[in-house]
Amino acid sequence: MLTMTRRYELDLCRILACLMVVMIHLSGSGWHIDPASGAWRVYNLVHTAVRAGIPLFFMISGALFLEREELDLGRLVRRNLVRLLAVYLCWDLLYELVTQAVSAPYHSVGEFLVGMTYGHYHLWFLPAMLTIYLVLPILHGALHGRAVSIPFLLAVFGLIFLKGTLLLLPDPPLALTQVLGKLDLSNLKYLAYVLLGWWLSRRQWGPRARWGCAAGFLACVALMAYGNRQLSLAHGEPTGWFNDYFGLPILLASCCVFCFCLTFRGMEPLPAPGRIIRELSACTLGVYLLHPFVLESLGRMGVSVNDYSPFAGLPLLFFLIVVPSFLAVFLLRRIPGLRLIV
Repeated sequence: MLTMTRRYELDLCRILACLMVVMIHLSGSGWHIDPASGAWRVYNLVHTAVRAGIPLFFMISGALFLEREELDLGRLVRRNLVRLLAVYLCWDLLYELVTQAVSAPYHSVGEFLVGMTYGHYHLWFLPAMLTIYLVLPILHGALHGRAVSIPFLLAVFGLIFLKGTLLLLPDPPLALTQVLGKLDLSNLKYLAYVLLGWWLSRRQWGPRARWGCAAGFLACVALMAYGNRQLSLAHGEPTGWFNDYFGLPILLASCCVFCFCLTFRGMEPLPAPGRIIRELSACTLGVYLLHPFVLESLGRMGVSVNDYSPFAGLPLLFFLIVVPSFLAVFLLRRIPGLRLIV
């Protein structure tokens, strides 16, 4: 049996993507100020520079799953589909409990359950990834010329048509439409990044490409930040038109970051650094799930990024969010049972 060599470069990419997503939410919290101010220019530049974080997660999935000659369908269902669904339900419940504890918006169990169907703003990523996993075996089979299990295909297509049929009901309950909306087929557009990650990962990116990737990324960020600023000044309010995940600048910036990480392919760190990289990589899902709670808790304590100069506030709050989040997830992963949902 062949043993899989650990892809440390993808671990590094996953850690970087996680940190970028944290900064997306942090810099975005200071975004809505006068676009003519110097502070907004800093928020705009930083926010633009980290927008590649979400595409990177999809690209990593493409590199990991689509490069395999064989895709273990049972393992995909157990380790990815079922687990991700459980993670979503647990964290959705947790955030609704926090919402109830902080502001008590619900007056009955029914209202609470309806509230759960909306989900916290950052949890959109989990249903999106679930949708990608549903069609991943089909994509893998097309790329590698392998037949896809007929029962799996029937289950996927049956789920899609069941959703469509239920939405045909006259005046469907709000909770039902919210739940069915989680299976949003428009999220399949992220397959573009999954395929791109697979394609780029198959190429050789030596150390010489590293500087080119870094230069390309900086050029993309400069272009996006300048474009956002000019449009914002013209409209008189902040706009992130160039920050769309499916705009060409973000596409190119994501490719530059991903390929930069791929230049480290084949790296074999010493045992201690290797363990640290593996552990940080394993904690990234939990940090993604937990960090908005830390950010919002700081806000409830009166600690906001807008209370400081962005040169001080962004790094200070980033540290106050990232370090406790990683530490908490590291400890939670040591508790039997909780490891599966963080």
